[in-house]
Amino acid sequence: MVTPALVTIGEADAMAEDALRTNLRTSIRARGIYINETKLDEATLDDLIGTLLGQRVETDFLAPQDKAAAFKTFAVSVSDVREIIHRLAVFLAVGRHSRLAAASQLADTYPDVSLFVPSLVDFDEWIDKGTAKAPVTPGQQILLLEQIARLSILDRLPAGKREMQRVHPFVAFDPLREISRNPADYSIAAPVKRWRENKEAEPPLADAWWERPVREVPTAKGSFETVRVAIEKMGFIGVKLYPPVGFKASGNGGPNGVRLDAALHRLFSYCSANDVPVMAHCGSSNAFSRDALESAHPRNWADTLETYPKLRFCFGHLGHSEGVEDPPDQAHIERGWAWNAVQLMRAHPNVFADLGNTTTSSEAPYLGRTDRAVLKAVFKIEENGAPVLPRRLTYGSDWFMNTLLGDHADYYRRMSQALARVLSDLPGFDFKALVSENALQFLFGPRGSTNKNRARLIAYYERHGARRPAWL
Repeated sequence: MVTPALVTIGEADAMAEDALRTNLRTSIRARGIYINETKLDEATLDDLIGTLLGQRVETDFLAPQDKAAAFKTFAVSVSDVREIIHRLAVFLAVGRHSRLAAASQLADTYPDVSLFVPSLVDFDEWIDKGTAKAPVTPGQQILLLEQIARLSILDRLPAGKREMQRVHPFVAFDPLREISRNPADYSIAAPVKRWRENKEAEPPLADAWWERPVREVPTAKGSFETVRVAIEKMGFIGVKLYPPVGFKASGNGGPNGVRLDAALHRLFSYCSANDVPVMAHCGSSNAFSRDALESAHPRNWADTLETYPKLRFCFGHLGHSEGVEDPPDQAHIERGWAWNAVQLMRAHPNVFADLGNTTTSSEAPYLGRTDRAVLKAVFKIEENGAPVLPRRLTYGSDWFMNTLLGDHADYYRRMSQALARVLSDLPGFDFKALVSENALQFLFGPRGSTNKNRARLIAYYERHGARRPAWL
């Protein structure tokens, strides 16, 4: 997926559009870019180049001032086009490889990392009313990723250090796929509606879904059964949600609203009872419609986190700098998504956040400056006299999206330096905790605690005769 408005051309030294299109076409063609194993056809290439040039930016649902801000944010001069082409080529080149080759490249790029947690997404049902199907189904995805996980625990990844580099993914859950494929299961929708309106002490739990025998992936009909297979049998260690496609954590409207709530309630009940971590995209990026722009806003999680206090949850991206104008001041920051997220973290000790694909290390005007100001402000938020984030903020790269930020191989070093510059003078900052202990606590609970997620993963290692890493 190409970020809309990735580049617009500065007026002062603009190259003729035709010449620039030719330059881009030649550069992309020369690199042999493929998408889903298929070489780019002319129409797709034209569309891609149009997006690059800012001529076909999919921002029709944005207000005029937001469109202007999008172009202003990403505007560069022609002297930067070569770098933009390189970044895009790297981004697309990763996507043309098999999943095993991509995992090997990831391990080779970051040889000192001992645990990789790739997160799957499932958009199918939200694109063209569910008619535009991905070439690989969610069931096939988890079968492929399980093979990679198994290779990793046996120290057989084709690249990287191999020894003790582990891959344990998060599986995608889509509530629309779930209700579309299993309509009979959602007779629970009526009691969920009554619960939602009356706020009874406990949500309805129709017969405990997770006590049913779990199916194998090839026969799994909906999103929930796919989650169960991945978590219980295949070495997956969490669930990824992507609200910007068009749903909220609760309180969904429209003809499917109550059923979407029921499907999500089904997921959260299971995850809460079985120590399954949940991560949700927290940002308006890649919103599928105007109505979905704020679907991922942290405030939409308030009721869910109150209802499921044991749920281990993570705000992916910590909201970026959403809702904060440049130059940032305290009033703007307190209206932003990150501030809202950390306020919820204050109230719920099992809630975490990550910094995936942040521009904190960027030297570009606006982007890095705003992210750094927001991060420094929210890092000062306290609960009972102690800052919230030092023990619940985790590192994330969002690889391979971070290839669009520049030298992705150097991303970790640049991020560590930027965070040290921004946060080192604040009480509680501990970079080692941010890149290791905090993530492990989110995934498996405090060290020494009884945690079903940890127990399942240990059983997975034992089932395959693999050595347990020190972090497990």
